[in-house]
Amino acid sequence: MTTQARGLLGTNDIELMFPSLPLLGMIPIRTKAMIPHFETSIEQLLNSLTIVDDPPRSIMITSALPSEGKTTTARALADAAFRRGKKVLLVDADMRSARALKPKTAVPVIGIGEVLRGEVGLDKAIIRRNSSSVPMLPAGSGRGNPTRLMALPALADMMQQVASSYDLIIVDSPPAMVG
Repeated sequence: MTTQARGLLGTNDIELMFPSLPLLGMIPIRTKAMIPHFETSIEQLLNSLTIVDDPPRSIMITSALPSEGKTTTARALADAAFRRGKKVLLVDADMRSARALKPKTAVPVIGIGEVLRGEVGLDKAIIRRNSSSVPMLPAGSGRGNPTRLMALPALADMMQQVASSYDLIIVDSPPAMVG
């Protein structure tokens, strides 16, 4: 009895499904056993993004649904670029969960929500733990409608402002199919 494989089994399957789109890489689920493969995949993804004539200055990481690894991927990619000497900013734009960059304290976190609403300046919201870690802009409060907040012209203004200070901005966005 033979069983037919379900799902995508490799890069060839993806390239056949989407022939006009470049494949940047595949990243395995980060489990204890897969950590070396995960880290190698992140390094290969960073190479695909940065070893080109005109590398992107900002990258948005998303997924279809929650818990698919976008935050893990965004953090790992930011850490890898930082280790290579890039000035990196990791932005948690997922105000619906706001868990990605939230410190383990009971103190309210100021972040992108407050910056976009004009309640605080960007310099007050970016967390710089120490010189050996990636600076982060937490989600902050998602009061109101986070989708509308992210559509404000203030987002473009903020991205332009941080682009002058960082080589690479990695945005951990909300899942695409969460309403």
